[in-house]
Amino acid sequence: MKKTNKFQKTSSNWTLIGLCIGSALVVLDANVLNVALPEIKTAFSALATDFLWILNAYTLVFAVGLLPAGIFASRFGGGNLLFY
Repeated sequence: MKKTNKFQKTSSNWTLIGLCIGSALVVLDANVLNVALPEIKTAFSALATDFLWILNAYTLVFAVGLLPAGIFASRFGGGNLLFY
């Protein structure tokens, strides 16, 4: 069995905590948009079909941001990229 020193264990714990916080922020971000939709409807006099455009545009911009983030995480390491 391979021994791990205390630094490696602490480093992996911090990486796990950082990834959990990042995942929680993604869920929070999605919920913020759903909470803001009624206010967007009244501010812009939006119809139900406009909600679809708003949600799709938000999802598209979010997905476009995730693709480069994945490339950078592969190149520089996910833990290192998350804390910068």
